[in-house]
Amino acid sequence: MKKNKSIFKKKSRRLDEESYNFYTYDEKLIYRYLCGKHIRRKELSKIPELHKFHKYHEWYDYIEKKYGNSSLEGLIEFWHFLNQKSRNVKPKYEYWTLCIPVGLTLIVNEIFDLTLKFSDIKINCLSDPIIAFVVYMIVVAIFAKIVIMIMQPLFDQNDDSCFYEDYKAIIDDLIEKKKKASE
Repeated sequence: MKKNKSIFKKKSRRLDEESYNFYTYDEKLIYRYLCGKHIRRKELSKIPELHKFHKYHEWYDYIEKKYGNSSLEGLIEFWHFLNQKSRNVKPKYEYWTLCIPVGLTLIVNEIFDLTLKFSDIKINCLSDPIIAFVVYMIVVAIFAKIVIMIMQPLFDQNDDSCFYEDYKAIIDDLIEKKKKASE
């Protein structure tokens, strides 16, 4: 049963992407490049040179050209599709904003416990404090890496939310232009 749900989600996603000519992964890559976000080389190679925009108006023109020939009803449907995608991002963002402080509190608590254990070590020779300091620095480096790994999804969710909001704003402009043209 679970496998069937997964297949349905993939087919549903493909149908949405094909019917709106909106391939989420590709469009987000283009947006991340536009915003100057870090993109791996492998992902960067997937963006055609034609779509490597450096200015907002270039990206705006790309979307306007892509959806400019769509009907008013089609644009409104697409706007609602983007709105739903945007709504789906927000619960994930809220989940991460709740989980991160709890996780960081637990990790910081463990580091303080470890610091207290280090302070109980008796110093027998000159190398003991140096070794304790090195071990402590390693623990702090590991802690920093864990914090970065925990915080990364939060930043990604914010990027996704901004992406959908910007895309919706452009589609809003197109809808307004279509309405004015039909009057």
